[in-house]
Amino acid sequence: MSTSFSGEYDAAAAAQVAGLKVFGKSVQESIAQIIPCIDSPPVDRLSAFVEGRRIAVDNRFFDSQDAARLHKITEGLLAG
Repeated sequence: MSTSFSGEYDAAAAAQVAGLKVFGKSVQESIAQIIPCIDSPPVDRLSAFVEGRRIAVDNRFFDSQDAARLHKITEGLLAG
């Protein structure tokens, strides 16, 4: 993990940064997993992906009202 931060991390943040350096993905790797969804978006109104794999959204962990709220907020942010 590289950032433009030039100060010193506290112990907790330093431990998190160390973990990200070991287990985190590069921007290039992350984008490579997102691009297929952008190029060929799912037709379903709600979809979710983890590590580039589509996961089920018809269970108790996903709420369509929460998804609609997030969508509305995102549209507002994108509109500026």
